[in-house]
Amino acid sequence: MISRSGKIKIYSLGAFSILEVIIYTAIFTAVIGLAVGIFIGAVKIGNRETASAEVTSQLNFVLQSIERLASRSSNFDIISGTATSTLKLRMPAPASNPTCVFLSGGVIKIAGPDGSNRNCDFANATNLTNNKVIVDRLNFTKITFYPGHDNVLIDLQLTYNSADPQSRVVRSLQSAIPRVSAATFDDNLLPGSDNTYDFGLTGTRWRNGLFSGNLRAGSDSSHGLILTSPNGTCYRLTVSDAGALSTASITCP
Repeated sequence: MISRSGKIKIYSLGAFSILEVIIYTAIFTAVIGLAVGIFIGAVKIGNRETASAEVTSQLNFVLQSIERLASRSSNFDIISGTATSTLKLRMPAPASNPTCVFLSGGVIKIAGPDGSNRNCDFANATNLTNNKVIVDRLNFTKITFYPGHDNVLIDLQLTYNSADPQSRVVRSLQSAIPRVSAATFDDNLLPGSDNTYDFGLTGTRWRNGLFSGNLRAGSDSSHGLILTSPNGTCYRLTVSDAGALSTASITCP
């Protein structure tokens, strides 16, 4: 304090003067502030690294799972050239035919057959991603490379599920997945409705038909085996109940 004579008197508090206490307190406060800042920064870096590792891990897991299923499939049962959030895979084994990978509520799920071997059981699907990430985007696009195997393009984006903006790590992936196995049939090849579907492409000829069993065609006035002569005339070959063969000229289908 300042005395009447104008001189500054410094009072001592035990071993330290008031001035020394003020200086030490300021230094201590600065050190604590610096340490807290370093600690908070380290925690943020750690949280971001954890978020990044989680998103990357789930991204790789999803891609590997889809690649494994695609390599075992016999067909990508989606429209070629049109993006969709559901990949329907035809599988050789009846127990897994069909299998679907799809996006629902920010979660990637996988569903097996519903028992009809035509549709997937979406109600009893299994999650491929957990609640630590949010799936922002999942698109599949089938690319046909005739006469080779089809590919499917996958467009995927995941975000770490956190309220902290510093931890909201976003990872995206675009990749092409080939189908490795050839098409196989594990059940009867039957049309879905009468007189609706053709087998093959119009104007494109099969080279040879090889069958290890019987080839059967219905035979009556309107059904039979249609043959084309060298000049392009079509004939229907039919058989009577007595086993006699006959042909009739018809308009080529």
